Amino acid sequence: MTRWHVEFEPDDPEGHAIFPTGIGLSMDETDALRRASRNASNSRLTTSTMTIRGISHLTFVVRDLDRTAGLLTEGLGAKEVYDSAGRNFSLSREKFFLLGGTWLAFMEGEPSGRSYRHVAFEVAEEDLPAFERRLSSLSVEIRPPRPRVEGEGRSLYFYDYDDNLFELHTGTLAQRLERYSA
Repeated sequence: MTRWHVEFEPDDPEGHAIFPTGIGLSMDETDALRRASRNASNSRLTTSTMTIRGISHLTFVVRDLDRTAGLLTEGLGAKEVYDSAGRNFSLSREKFFLLGGTWLAFMEGEPSGRSYRHVAFEVAEEDLPAFERRLSSLSVEIRPPRPRVEGEGRSLYFYDYDDNLFELHTGTLAQRLERYSA
């Protein structure tokens, strides 16, 4: 997985972002990110030595950790890396997973209910049908996609067993910004 971050040139009074080459973005994607950065520079941007490095982890509350573990490992290909199994260091029993390089934490408890709040994972468009079959076999609720405009990617939405909404998405931020600015 390619990891990169946006740095701001300290000597650039307008705070324009620098996008390094060789990070796996096409020229079109790089140009779209530059345009988005220029638009953002119209607001008050400050630079400092403090930076957000990225997302540390995402935490979800679920009723049945073991059932959710099956969904994550069998349905999405996640790797379980921790199970507190009675040695609770947090609020309740929890399991940690790695999925696409992202740390996911699931804690046992009472979920808060449905909303459009969700996490989207990037996938290849040709893999969507296989993911849909795999997830359907695990009896999760597949939702119809929301209306989309051409060029912003395709999505597969599904609720886990505790009404957490997930999305498997084929598009990128650069593609969406490019399409929305057209």
